[in-house]
Amino acid sequence: MKLKPKLVMFFIAVAVIPTALYSVLVFGFTRIYMVRAQFNSLVNISEIKAQAIGRYFDNLKQIAVFAQDFYNVKINLPIMDEISSTPDDPRYQAAKKMLDGQLIPMVKAINLYEIQLLSPDGDVLYSTSNKPETIKTDESDMTAFEIGKHQVFVGDIHENLNDINRKDLMVTAPVRDFDNKFVGVLAMHVDLKSLYALISDYRGLGKTGETLIARRTETGDAALFLNPLRHDPDAALKRETMIGDPNGLPVQKAVSGQSGAGNSTDYRGEPVLAVWKYLPSLRWGLVTKIDLKEVYADINDLAWLFLLGGILTAMAIVLTAFMVSNYIINPIRTLQEVTLRIAKGDLKYRVPVQGKDEIGTLAENFNTMTSKLAESYAGLEEKVRIRTEDLARAKAQDEAILAAIGDGVMACNRKGVVILFNRIAESLSGYQAKEVIGKQHAQFFRLVKEEGHKPVEDFIDKAMRTGKAIKITKGLLLVRRDGDEIPVADSVSPVINEQGERIGCVVVFRDIRSEREIDRMKTEFVSVAAHQLKAPLTAISWLLEAFEGDKTGKLSASQKKYLADLNESDKKMVVLVNDLLNVSRLEAGKLSSAPQEIRLEELIDEILREQGPLIAEKKCQVTFDRPIRPLPPIKLDAMLVKQAVNNLVNNAVRYSKAGEGKVQLTLQQPPGTEDYMLTVSDNGIGIPKDQQSRIFERFFRAENAQRAESGGSGLGLYITKMIVESAGGKVWFESQEGVGTDFHITLPSRPAPAKSEEEV
Repeated sequence: MKLKPKLVMFFIAVAVIPTALYSVLVFGFTRIYMVRAQFNSLVNISEIKAQAIGRYFDNLKQIAVFAQDFYNVKINLPIMDEISSTPDDPRYQAAKKMLDGQLIPMVKAINLYEIQLLSPDGDVLYSTSNKPETIKTDESDMTAFEIGKHQVFVGDIHENLNDINRKDLMVTAPVRDFDNKFVGVLAMHVDLKSLYALISDYRGLGKTGETLIARRTETGDAALFLNPLRHDPDAALKRETMIGDPNGLPVQKAVSGQSGAGNSTDYRGEPVLAVWKYLPSLRWGLVTKIDLKEVYADINDLAWLFLLGGILTAMAIVLTAFMVSNYIINPIRTLQEVTLRIAKGDLKYRVPVQGKDEIGTLAENFNTMTSKLAESYAGLEEKVRIRTEDLARAKAQDEAILAAIGDGVMACNRKGVVILFNRIAESLSGYQAKEVIGKQHAQFFRLVKEEGHKPVEDFIDKAMRTGKAIKITKGLLLVRRDGDEIPVADSVSPVINEQGERIGCVVVFRDIRSEREIDRMKTEFVSVAAHQLKAPLTAISWLLEAFEGDKTGKLSASQKKYLADLNESDKKMVVLVNDLLNVSRLEAGKLSSAPQEIRLEELIDEILREQGPLIAEKKCQVTFDRPIRPLPPIKLDAMLVKQAVNNLVNNAVRYSKAGEGKVQLTLQQPPGTEDYMLTVSDNGIGIPKDQQSRIFERFFRAENAQRAESGGSGLGLYITKMIVESAGGKVWFESQEGVGTDFHITLPSRPAPAKSEEEV
């Protein structure tokens, strides 16, 4: 057989057949991928919509929780209930005016139809619309009202009886006065436009896809659509799909508590690809779907494209085989010679072009390729220049981003010369960037201590020397250009390159005046609240003592138990109020201290006697490891030290397992020191590792502690730390969750000297 037919058959064998098989495989995998991609898209959209709906209603509940505790609501709702029959009463009008001033802006801000305040009997006492509508004729509203007496509740979507074009949803919450007495219900009538807009966002759902929500009807035999549909804008609360109907299977499954996905038929009878999900918190079904004909439309177009491309490719291959076979031998030899010369580096040599056919085109392409290769070498320098410009632009962009940071930022090189000074730094210091860049930072960036206004150590130089980041959170004042001093929080971090060299540093600082003001207001609030609570708690204690002494008559056993429980709760409240007062006084530096000589062994014995009932209740084994020789007396405030140690012992016993707890107290004077050290060890629940850094914060309680004991204020360890440190001592701990905790405190045997200014 001659070379020509061999070449033709060879081209067909190695090109047409594999190309056809490849096309079939590519089409098959592409088809699967497109369907899977559409399915994954529906799943993602469904999940996003479910989360968005959940966030929407969580936000409504949070708003209701927030509103039910409004001062105006707690104060004025009982007044309006008392004089509801005389709305012209000045007190009624004053109460309404106060409520209008707070609730009407709230209605406009969060898309509500109106906010109502209802009496315990369900009468509308107040409405932001000034057209109060009764809810007693609306079964859905009455259901929301009844449940709203006890908890925050989101009602069902329903038609408003006074406006058939209005789809209503009521969120209710109980209102209690400052004596915790139930005085009525707050009801928010929600404008559902925002919810419908969220559900009707059809992005990613093509021309036929949609998302819908539904719930079971009261009879339970149908799914009721709750939102306008893409294919039926009037469907909300009007269209139903009967359970068991072959059409609308996805929505039937969703409202029946099922979640899933697959091919099905929708409420129109159209085949669809659907994802359905049950939303248990709302008792709704959520369906996201798209018509199958739209899903397969692109696939069918792709099939025709593959078929046409395959036919054209096969024809081109066969034709090329015949043409190449006529010219392939001699041109191959010529090309072989040319490629050898090019491989040797002769980029000036060109292939002789003979004719305008494919071989001539191939020759021209070789010549073009050779010319491009020569040009690429010649243009290498230009590419380097362009790359350099790109790097310069990237650097400028990075500097612009750093300059726009919300805190003051100053960057220095290894010599302390400023190379960056952003706008916030200009505002805080009073210096312009153009004045300071290129100069030593010490010429204009000056910090002094709040106490004594003495200059601080150059911590920029310190960070460069040590290679460690330094953070200052209090006690510093920045001296501005005009001489004013403002408190700042500061941090400096060395910049280290890949070789480990310190090439500069970055200083970040911010104005903390507003933070200090907020902290002061919080402290004042805690102090005022605690003082206001102490008087009524004392009165409650007197009343409980009067009842327990049978001064008011003979009490039954159950009544005595209730009084005992009340007395216990009152004592816990008194402890909490005293803790709050102590925290306030400690933070303000106003807690009086009366140092006197005390023996720590005797103080600890007294604490263990007082903790005896709790120790017996928990069946805990408590031991006190005394020093070999009695320690000399120590001059400290006995009450404060007792409170600090008592908190540690109480925690160790309280968080031990009943009947298995072992608590050991060890008092010693470590060798080489004059301090006394007390260790309180237990085998209790321990402290989770990820929460140990916060254990001395105000009001913080570890998660396992909250599960073990529902009570507790989260102030004990905070107070202990402040008392110990104010006495010149230290407190620290080691703990392992589920194994136990060792708390250590050290106390100076001699009165602590006056504190020096805090070192930077």
